[in-house]
Amino acid sequence: METYGDLKKTIKNIQLKQKGEKVGKVTIDVVLGAIPGLGAAKSTFDVLSAAFRKPDTKKSNSWLDKLDIDDEMEAIVDNTVENGFLKFLSKTFDAESDDKPLEQDFNMNAKMVDYLKKNYKQRTITGISEQKSVFDQFFTKFAYKFDKGYPDMNNDQDVLLLEKLVSKVVGEKFNLKEGAADIKARQELIDKNPGFFGTQSDSRRIANKNKISAEEFVTIVKDTFNIDNVIVHPPNSGPNKKPNTHSSSKFNMFEFEVDGKKYLFILSGGASANVGQQFEDKITLGLQGAMEGIEDEQIKQILSKLNINPKDITKVEQTGGIDTKRTINPEAGPQDRGKIISDVTVMANGKPYYLSIKNKTGDNIYNGGTVSSITYNKEDNKVEFDQSKYNSDKLKQSVFNMFDIDPIKVTNGLNDYIEDKGTEPSWQDVNIDKDEVMGFIGSAVDYGYYYVREEGNGVKVIHLESPEDVNKLIGKITYAKVKYPGKGVKSTYARVGLEDSEQGLRYIEVQIRNASGGIANPVIKVQTK
Repeated sequence: METYGDLKKTIKNIQLKQKGEKVGKVTIDVVLGAIPGLGAAKSTFDVLSAAFRKPDTKKSNSWLDKLDIDDEMEAIVDNTVENGFLKFLSKTFDAESDDKPLEQDFNMNAKMVDYLKKNYKQRTITGISEQKSVFDQFFTKFAYKFDKGYPDMNNDQDVLLLEKLVSKVVGEKFNLKEGAADIKARQELIDKNPGFFGTQSDSRRIANKNKISAEEFVTIVKDTFNIDNVIVHPPNSGPNKKPNTHSSSKFNMFEFEVDGKKYLFILSGGASANVGQQFEDKITLGLQGAMEGIEDEQIKQILSKLNINPKDITKVEQTGGIDTKRTINPEAGPQDRGKIISDVTVMANGKPYYLSIKNKTGDNIYNGGTVSSITYNKEDNKVEFDQSKYNSDKLKQSVFNMFDIDPIKVTNGLNDYIEDKGTEPSWQDVNIDKDEVMGFIGSAVDYGYYYVREEGNGVKVIHLESPEDVNKLIGKITYAKVKYPGKGVKSTYARVGLEDSEQGLRYIEVQIRNASGGIANPVIKVQTK
């Protein structure tokens, strides 16, 4: 960027998420990934605010880095003062002539100091805020209870008293050590996944800046902490409901354990429970209320297919949030793992009925996690491939080999995308071992449950009782082809055509892409279409 006109164009491209456009030597999506919260910007103020508040360690390698203020200064200045300064600067930038050159020695700290001098009677950093913070008010109110007039964190009695006072204020037991652990875990999620998350006043809440789905967040948590299990508690269910003060009627809660410590985080401020989760919630509530009478046609169809009299139902449990890991085993093919797969379990006639619930768009059958061997080097603005990491990750390697995907071509294609060169990618025919791929798909589907899928205003119910039932659901493989990244395309696709599927499936598709629009850390997903 050289002029204010270039800056205005960049701000507009950020608002429109024109990710292929360049900002100096880097693309818009690189900038979006480097500056937390920038992806949600809808105005000049929003862009300046995100750049202003980004951590000093985060760099986009563009002129926008000059809009960052030192973290130490930001910590001192009151939020209302910061917002006033940013509004003033937004209007100034918008009013500048498009031909005016950008100052290469632009200094955000100096601009802030000048603003403070002009608007706060020559005061600079000291004494800006006229209002006491919530913490100041709290400690002023209870200072007399502590021998030193404040809590001495090296004094066990002071710590116990402080925990008791805070517990009374927040309405639940408060533990300083647990609070510190929550903050540390949350910060690790933020630091290892730049641009995705932010902090909120409650240490057990995480701001969902990129509005990712619950499924994507589960994958990120597993990869960040190298764990296998994450339990999702939908709104108003389990520990995520009143009278628990740490609960939400709108957002999902995620329960997981790291090094023996249990965490319960609410992912808030972005997308609420997705439509698939909402459909699952609806079916669960309908089945739970079936004994009192059924009005919903979908519930009638499900119970009819299961041959269950509503009066025989003894329990309905929503088990979809219990994310028990299934190892994909192409050699073994489909296995009896209905209990693990079940989203909703109905107890009736003295036995369990396991249901896998899919709404109209529910097409994921396998999440393969992050491809750690393909990374993005911000300094060189280049995607790199690490052969040793690729060789050590046998599961990812097996997926690439099975669908005849070349990781070098993936890497080269992503670099073509960044540089906006070459021709638009096209499909290429590939050779696959059909029996091996059928075993992989079968292992992803498995059996021992009822496959319940929303269809029109009703539902389709298929009882997957045996490996033969799984094969009927899938059908026969007819072709295989791959499309690599390149100019205008940053995802890798491998498509396997199907025919004679009982569900009417047309093909299975492997997607390798960054789930939130960036380039770094692509993930593997397998979907039915």
